[in-house]
Amino acid sequence: MRLLTDTFNGLANNSKVDFVLWTGDSSRHDRDSHIKKQRIETYEQNVISVSLFMSAFDVKITPVIPSIGNWDVFPNANLAATPNDPQLTSLWSVWEPLFLGSIDVEFEEAKNSFLAGGYFSRNVLDGLVTVISINSLLFFSENPLVTDCRAFELLSKGERHLHLNHAPNAHLVWIENQLLSARASNRKVIIQGHVGPEGNGVQQYNPECFEWFVYFLGEYSDVILSTYFGHINRDLIHLITRRNPPKKARPKKSLHNNISNHFYMSPPEISSGVINPFRITTMLPTVIPSFDIKHWQIVAAAYTGSSIVPAFNPGYRIGTLEFVKQPDTTSNQWTIKLVKHVTAYLDLTTANKNGDTNALKYKQSCSTLDDFGMVELSPDELTAWLTQMQSAFKREIWKSKPKNKKGAQIFRKYTKCIDTSYISSGKLPTKHRYFQVLQFGEENFSFFSFGIQVFGVALFAILAIAFLRNLLAKRQQKNISHPKIKSLD
Repeated sequence: MRLLTDTFNGLANNSKVDFVLWTGDSSRHDRDSHIKKQRIETYEQNVISVSLFMSAFDVKITPVIPSIGNWDVFPNANLAATPNDPQLTSLWSVWEPLFLGSIDVEFEEAKNSFLAGGYFSRNVLDGLVTVISINSLLFFSENPLVTDCRAFELLSKGERHLHLNHAPNAHLVWIENQLLSARASNRKVIIQGHVGPEGNGVQQYNPECFEWFVYFLGEYSDVILSTYFGHINRDLIHLITRRNPPKKARPKKSLHNNISNHFYMSPPEISSGVINPFRITTMLPTVIPSFDIKHWQIVAAAYTGSSIVPAFNPGYRIGTLEFVKQPDTTSNQWTIKLVKHVTAYLDLTTANKNGDTNALKYKQSCSTLDDFGMVELSPDELTAWLTQMQSAFKREIWKSKPKNKKGAQIFRKYTKCIDTSYISSGKLPTKHRYFQVLQFGEENFSFFSFGIQVFGVALFAILAIAFLRNLLAKRQQKNISHPKIKSLD
């Protein structure tokens, strides 16, 4: 338990946090062949998690926003999410204290939607931002109790046939209604969940659910500040992109000129209503050199993070949000933009050597500003970040030193930070508004002066035995393949 208690004690001392995103997986992962997991553990270990959060934060002031992980239900990933599902009822009874700071109307809406399907939304920062906590298990391909969503089609909202008596379809309708409401009221949205549509370059949702969700991330990128997931234990960036239109002469006037931008921005065969104009790509080191940035425009990004209970070194993320006055307005209207991520990690090898002599201390691993040169996490800045890294992979690089040393440095830093295994100098952010994303167990943990993501794996096994932790970390690192970048040195 020391890993958890020291982590939360450190968080409790950070008075700058405005909200926390807790991305799920708060109970033990059933990987011990000698001690089989019992259903009651899922409940009891979520109770422990809530207690830790409430001891670290005043939830009336700093909202802690949970999401369901695949290990928060029993058996693993099995959740039908029918109305008043016993597992949803049990989770709500545990998580209800986290809603102490919400107003009555918001509380009732959250309770009703959670008991109906395991998802809810909550306003933070005086209503300028809405956090949408999705139930990713309804889309998860490893959940045997749900079927795929309706076939993806490019139709206007009123023409879609997403039947509400099918839980995954009903969730899609709810998500889009939340996004439309935010757009209409000039609010920004943060989406959080446990399982992302893609992890480590592998699709994790059922095929049609995957297409719908990725479409929403792209179509509503004007209102979505950012999206956060856990599950894969790695600090990865996932880019949401849209195909650039082909460059050609201006077409003559015709009936086809009235076609929507969705069709125009997509391949010609999109008129069949089958091909998604948006796609998601995980920025693995092996993918970066060949990513087709010329034909695919970055419109948004999603993020996964490292976990507290380690598959690799424990880690979390802090996000910085900035208030921005609306341009070209005389009224006092403000919006919010995401300006920075800082990831932190704990070196388990060093911590084990120190034993009980010192409190566990996390160190900064990566800053999107200091290490990647991004002044904000906007599509333009993400494009510049990717372009710089790609510039280090021109053919000439294999025969001589890289022409773009900065791009090579950024690439090296990104590959090292993926598994939160390397030290970077610097301090955690002290200005602006912050939220945290936190995850237990072998799941992600991040902080933003607005939120925390989830926990994974067994709570009681968090520290386990020192040599087992080290062995696990080494094995995981050996299984991760990065491109050879000798020529970048």
